[in-house]
Amino acid sequence: MTIFAVEILCIGNELLSGITIDTNAHWLSQKITESGACVKRITIVRDDVDEISLEIKESLARKPKWLIISGGLGPTYDDKTLKGLAMSVGVALALDNRAVEMLRKSYSRYLANYHELNEIQLKMATIPIGSIPIQNPVGTAPSVLIETAETNIICLPGVPKELEAIF
Repeated sequence: MTIFAVEILCIGNELLSGITIDTNAHWLSQKITESGACVKRITIVRDDVDEISLEIKESLARKPKWLIISGGLGPTYDDKTLKGLAMSVGVALALDNRAVEMLRKSYSRYLANYHELNEIQLKMATIPIGSIPIQNPVGTAPSVLIETAETNIICLPGVPKELEAIF
């Protein structure tokens, strides 16, 4: 079996302030190690587009097979992961019709009187051009997969039950 390198990037002010314990990195590390891969680095950064972009670029320079990013995919003002990802790989963000359909499916699961997505919700379907959205089976924000020349990057929600379900 070939062992390959994985890096984990966790995003969120709440992780750095002590408000929230980062259980995602622990859980991911266990699952990755069980699969035969090797976690080489775990990094936590603030909800800051420039810091996110810089950390992704630094990770890509190390050329892990996978970069797993958790957090920052939601609809709020501090959810900046996808913008940071787009900046780091040199692409724009765009509304993705596949992601829109995934959001509609997710919201119709929760809201009996669901009608249309609003601008705030559509932020979760605005993803880096060339990336692939992945349905969130237990939450709303789709995950996003993007491949670079040497690294596969997957962005997972920060809510542990959502991250685990998608992983």
